[in-house]
Amino acid sequence: NCLTHSYFGKSLWHFEEDGEPVSVPVQGNISANEASTLLRATLAGAGVAMLPTYQAGVHVHAGELVRLLPNAEPRQMNIYAVYASRKHMPAALRSMLDFLVQRFPEHPEWDVGL
Repeated sequence: NCLTHSYFGKSLWHFEEDGEPVSVPVQGNISANEASTLLRATLAGAGVAMLPTYQAGVHVHAGELVRLLPNAEPRQMNIYAVYASRKHMPAALRSMLDFLVQRFPEHPEWDVGL
């Protein structure tokens, strides 16, 4: 029973294995538009889910969740900031961009050991 996200991966999960793209059709009885809802359902034993490591990693390390398919890497999702111009950038926007770069580094610590 695959617990899916409403906006991505609802019927097809994408991975890379040995440098090759792999797509797996999935189905299940729970779909949500928020990853924390899927995390709670997964912890409750409702099925398997593709979850962000910043949310699920602590539960994997605690033994509450098990990473399936350790040789298959899920497709990376990126964050993009779109704004009008670098000229006259408000301080609040600059602070937010700096925060995002710090919070989501290329190799985040929550991925260590997963």
